[in-house]
Amino acid sequence: MSQIKAVREMHTKMKIKKRIDANRIVGAMGFREHFSSHPGRHSWEICGHPVYWWVMKVAIETKYVEKIVVFTEDKKAQKIAREMSDKFVIFNRTMEECKEPLWRFVDDLKSNKSRINILGDWVYRPEVEELLGFEPTLFIYFQANQPLVRASTVTRQIEKYFEDDIAEAVYAAVKDYYPASFYIRDPAFPEYLIRCGFISGSRQEEPTTYKPFGHPIMPYKTRIMSLTTRMAFVEVGRDEVSDIHDEEDLEWAEFKMEKRLKEENGGK
Repeated sequence: MSQIKAVREMHTKMKIKKRIDANRIVGAMGFREHFSSHPGRHSWEICGHPVYWWVMKVAIETKYVEKIVVFTEDKKAQKIAREMSDKFVIFNRTMEECKEPLWRFVDDLKSNKSRINILGDWVYRPEVEELLGFEPTLFIYFQANQPLVRASTVTRQIEKYFEDDIAEAVYAAVKDYYPASFYIRDPAFPEYLIRCGFISGSRQEEPTTYKPFGHPIMPYKTRIMSLTTRMAFVEVGRDEVSDIHDEEDLEWAEFKMEKRLKEENGGK
């Protein structure tokens, strides 16, 4: 049985490699430092570097990523990206594109069409393909305010996408989270998550819940994720969850990052 298992694993690895080699995988990282609820939050420092620096580091350390498009008006961030790696391609964001509102709300938010992006999906602009010099087939949206996600996690997401024959997207997901809307394992296909609407009552009365979070990967031409999207996932621990919106978020993320760096340095 061990030999059969080894052969199957080898076949799976070969299948993944063949599919990856046939695709052009691009990272997309868009953020603004002006006109947001907390201006400059992406430049707040964690362990000596801006929040976005840690995400850029993850992007260049993720296997299989050919290029990463950075869409921002922040000249310092653009300069840092250029100096970090030639994988980065800079798509300059105008100051006008940073201003609110970015969204127009059309109804009660219970539909995936409840709000319209006034700015538009920048990753699909013709200028992006011109900068790259080719059309991507798969993209990964690296969230600039989530510095704790590991490159190994994103790499596993890519491999899972190409291993799975019917997955339409792959997210990282954390277990037993309590967001406003939640996801559970699909009873028929436990390797997938399905959205179950809005929570009413206590979490203890509900099935095990998950929160999908960045950095999602999906086919390049898939513009909108619907509620019926076949969504595979890579489950990770709470040490990779961070959404930097305010000073409290920053303090908690820095605490976790300091702990991680200490462990990586042998406790020093």
